Amino acid sequence: MTRRKTSWQWQLVLIMMLVSGLALLSFIGVLWQIVSVTTIKKIDAELVAFSLKQGSSFILSMNMEGTRNTRPREESTGDTVRTNTMAFYNTRSGFNRVGPDWPEQLNVVEIGKSIPGLYNEQGKVILPESRLLELQRRSPEEMRQQADGRTGRFTRQQLPSMNRSVFTTITVEGQRYRVMGFSDGIGVFMAAHNMNRERNDMHELRRAILLALPGAILIIGLIAWYLAARAVGPVKRLTDSASRITAEELDKRLTQENEPPEFAKLIQVYNEMLDRLENSFKQARRFSADAAHELNTPLTILRGHLDLMLQSAEESTEAQQQLAMVFEEVRGLEEVIRKLLLLSQADSGKLTIEPKQLNFSLLISEILEDAELIAPDIKFESDLKDGIEINGDRDLLRQCVFNMVTNAIKYNRDDGFVRLSLRKSRFKVDLDVTNSGQAIPEEKAVKVFERFYRVDPSRDAKIGGRGLGLSIAREFAKAHHGTLELINNEDDQITFRLELPV
Repeated sequence: MTRRKTSWQWQLVLIMMLVSGLALLSFIGVLWQIVSVTTIKKIDAELVAFSLKQGSSFILSMNMEGTRNTRPREESTGDTVRTNTMAFYNTRSGFNRVGPDWPEQLNVVEIGKSIPGLYNEQGKVILPESRLLELQRRSPEEMRQQADGRTGRFTRQQLPSMNRSVFTTITVEGQRYRVMGFSDGIGVFMAAHNMNRERNDMHELRRAILLALPGAILIIGLIAWYLAARAVGPVKRLTDSASRITAEELDKRLTQENEPPEFAKLIQVYNEMLDRLENSFKQARRFSADAAHELNTPLTILRGHLDLMLQSAEESTEAQQQLAMVFEEVRGLEEVIRKLLLLSQADSGKLTIEPKQLNFSLLISEILEDAELIAPDIKFESDLKDGIEINGDRDLLRQCVFNMVTNAIKYNRDDGFVRLSLRKSRFKVDLDVTNSGQAIPEEKAVKVFERFYRVDPSRDAKIGGRGLGLSIAREFAKAHHGTLELINNEDDQITFRLELPV
């Protein structure tokens, strides 16, 4: 089974969709990465701002209250952190303190111990002295003075910042947290942010992308189809033009105006090819017509002399028999010349047609009567609808049908049959000529309408014929805007159909 090839236009569409799809997916991947990184940086900045705003009060409150290892009175109302929260851990004493809404899933001690190591991993330096973290080592009186604002303010170099803090993402029990750590080597200040909201936002973004992706691919496909159609347009025009070219229309040419240079060159080559074909066909037609005309006159003179010699020759002699054989061959040559003239006229579009309204049923009945006299051993059958009339040339149509019938007689069995069936529909008339006999080999069936082609030359020598009957019949059918085709090719069911417009 032959695999059907994909058209060039579809290949262009698929290639453009593939390239555009890959570009779109790459863009989405880059966009997703940018959004993710931007979201993380935004959270980190919020944690730093939150630490600068709330960190001093949180550390001061630890010594002012004088309690340790306890959670502030504001307890979280749930497992989900709704705001930023903070915690403190002393790596030497093990002291730790958590702020409001600090999630129980986050282990302050473990995170606090890991913060100093993150400085090395992230290539940052721990600030040796930080007044923010020194607050937890001051006396309560110093704390109250700091809280009242009576001591010096912190410098920016002593406070948390993006460069002096480390950040990490921790996933616990399906929850993701972004944690900021700020340390002076002993004390560790931590701020945490629950990333549920950002994760939900990313889910919504992903959902929007997935919903929009089919529409984007559809739009890409439509644009690709339009561009591919524009790209193959010149090829289609060239194909359509080539499909309409016949031996009678070789003078038609394609214009190169407004075409891309590549296709303009192709059209130029195509037009030059048509020029060569037109010249070759003209020469072939001229040769056939001229040769037929030139041979017709000497053959007529030769037949006349042979006729006189036959009349003067003694009867039943060998000389008379030889002259009779030559006379029949000359008549055969005249018939071939006549057919060649008809075919030459058909090729050049100069076949004279005199259409008249005629009774096609009656014409076929007359041909059947003649055929029964020619082949009395053949059984003739007919299924002819009476009164079918068409508009056509009686002589040409008679010759066309007669050639079909004589072909069915020649390639038949000795005791075979020939069946004629005539039907009329609203727009056409169909004549089927069926005969018994051996089926035509498939490789030869496609050539039965070629000129001078004979299916079995050795057999044709006995039954006669020059291989022009079906060729002429088809040309006469074309002259009437009809068709002649081999529609059935089986043993004892070989059918040719003549289809003519009403």
